[in-house]
Amino acid sequence: MNPGSAASTALCPVCDIPLRFAFKKGRFEYGRCPECGTVGTHPPPTDEELADHYAKAENYKVLKKYEESYAATYRRTARIVKDAAKRKMGVEGLENISALDVGCNIGGFVKALLELGADACGLDPYVNPDDISCEELKKRISRDESDYGGQADFLTMLGVIEHLRYPAAALAESRERIKDNGMIFIQTPDSESAVAKIMGRRFFAYQPVEHIYIFSRRGLIKALERAGFVEIEASRQWKFLSASYVYEQLGTWGRGFQWLLWPLRKIVPGLSLPLYGGGMTVCAKKNSCPKATEKAE
Repeated sequence: MNPGSAASTALCPVCDIPLRFAFKKGRFEYGRCPECGTVGTHPPPTDEELADHYAKAENYKVLKKYEESYAATYRRTARIVKDAAKRKMGVEGLENISALDVGCNIGGFVKALLELGADACGLDPYVNPDDISCEELKKRISRDESDYGGQADFLTMLGVIEHLRYPAAALAESRERIKDNGMIFIQTPDSESAVAKIMGRRFFAYQPVEHIYIFSRRGLIKALERAGFVEIEASRQWKFLSASYVYEQLGTWGRGFQWLLWPLRKIVPGLSLPLYGGGMTVCAKKNSCPKATEKAE
């Protein structure tokens, strides 16, 4: 630990103890929780910095560009959600089951849930409505959380919680948005995955400004328990992505990584590749009796 570092004064959002300095990227320091392994950035970006970043970020443009090829991954994830709903909620399918996808981007996963019969809506404060592909999705996606006053049978957060300044408070709020005996479904990078350990500071999830807290599996389970969730299951997250999409994303790590896929990108750009990038899938059931114990930040 670097006792003079800023990261040593930052607190873990789960354990509420100081993070130990790990490394530095740009003006941001990264610290790791000695108790649960969650990694956080310090200083955290301000609301203004986040708004400015997402106004310029390529995230939405990339998903728009590869919308069709990414649809297969969303459909596969929707089937995983369907299976989880059977285990957690006792339902045989998603027909007429209400769902809220938080951080829905341009609505690809909302569309996949609709295809399975769910009454799905999406929320994303930074999405440009003009990027949403069809009118039906535009009606179901909002930038304003006040548009959703009721509760959903289940709530999903795909690649979202790592972007939040106050993730523990967000989990507690999510619990209030879910009906009794409903569930939450999360996909996020795992700071203690084999990929994260091998890549070190080059792990794709360590992106200053955009990714603020990277949970470990045990850290996220602990956070969900404190927020009032039970029957928590966690597993590795596999994605099936086109060679062209993966090639472009490897560029964020450096051009040196792209040569690995250059031949496939040229020969079969639409080839779907099963990939494990160090992410995790976590689902849990809302505990309808006790109140959440996690403090709001």
